[in-house]
Amino acid sequence: DRPQQYWAEIYARYLAPDQAYKAELTFMVGDSASTALPGRIEGDVLIEDQPMRPRQLSKALVRYQLDYQAPFNPNLTFNFQTSSFKRKELPTRFKTIPRFQVKDQQIRKSSGGQIILASPLQLSDEEGILIMLSDAQKQTASIAISGPAQLDTIPLFPGQLKALGKTGTGSIYLLSKKKGLLRDKNISWTYLLEYYTAEQSIEILE
Repeated sequence: DRPQQYWAEIYARYLAPDQAYKAELTFMVGDSASTALPGRIEGDVLIEDQPMRPRQLSKALVRYQLDYQAPFNPNLTFNFQTSSFKRKELPTRFKTIPRFQVKDQQIRKSSGGQIILASPLQLSDEEGILIMLSDAQKQTASIAISGPAQLDTIPLFPGQLKALGKTGTGSIYLLSKKKGLLRDKNISWTYLLEYYTAEQSIEILE
């Protein structure tokens, strides 16, 4: 008999200021991706050797999840075992963001600003970053950059800052996103990984 085929969907994020991971994993089982149905795994589903907790989302669908705190490690490995094969590892790797600062710690709504990276940031076609800016009234502007790209500095243009209303003290943080698909003999897994930097204070000028 042909062994069961498994499709896994992984979501994980890391909040750098809190040293906090959130991880979720769901499984589908069947002969093809189009006909696969939600599946449950016999035994433990682990992330970095810690058991994930199953949560019943519907009669058939189970999501394995775990929130935990730990120093950042860009490599995140999920593993599990089924009746079809021995313990299987699903490796993933976050896209990290180098240290950064806003030039002169200020941006101008009329002329923009510049983010300076401590080291070059290389983005593949499955990676991207979001720049999140907030003013004193928590009005936000988000700027998306998709790979492939190599960034040493990131210019901020006035047209990208229109959503910011109030001048004065604001904040900025960066968020990296990485998504993709990996395959092994009888399992395929998609993943979405997000890494959030700490916020920095900036001055928003007219």
